[in-house]
Amino acid sequence: MATLLKKIPQQDRSKKRLAAIIAAAEKIAVEQDIDQATTSMIAARAGVAIGSIYQFFEDRDALLEYVYIQTLDRIVTEQQAFAGAGFDRWQDFISENLRHFWRLAQNHPSFLIFTRWYNATRPLKETIAPLDSPLGRFLQQVVSGGDFDFPAERRDVILTLITASLSIGIDLAFEEKDQTKAVLIIEALIDQTITSLSPFEKAKAL
Repeated sequence: MATLLKKIPQQDRSKKRLAAIIAAAEKIAVEQDIDQATTSMIAARAGVAIGSIYQFFEDRDALLEYVYIQTLDRIVTEQQAFAGAGFDRWQDFISENLRHFWRLAQNHPSFLIFTRWYNATRPLKETIAPLDSPLGRFLQQVVSGGDFDFPAERRDVILTLITASLSIGIDLAFEEKDQTKAVLIIEALIDQTITSLSPFEKAKAL
């Protein structure tokens, strides 16, 4: 995230100013319309001069992307804490973690708003999670905790494809305004992911 900041605050006063700008952007996105949020509107809400925003960010989009990444980081941190819970079956690990992630996303006041904005303003290839993303690492955690037998030279390719498919599906759920339909998408993704991994599960000895 540091690359999105033109200036990394060192003094407490600068840190507080940056925090106020971020909080103002989140409030405007939740209470009004993120597409209508201007730097002057954000500055006024934060109680700072508009020049303060440009001290930290190149433009409005850099600021909004910074806020999006911050909210994503918070969701991922909370999800990782939940993922530490014990599950007897890898299928349960997948299903309960994806459901928990969905609940976190729904309960966060601005995460879905900023995610929808980010997905709408970026090419599709930039919104698909790679294998080294938190989602990709989640799948690798599933595999490391189970008993799987992948062709050595194809393991990463297989997991990359599953990660990409899961990433696209989650974004479709985020875009769905009807919550009943969104939950059905998440449940379908759970089934799809388990089905995609099942052929590689080693047969249990009788």
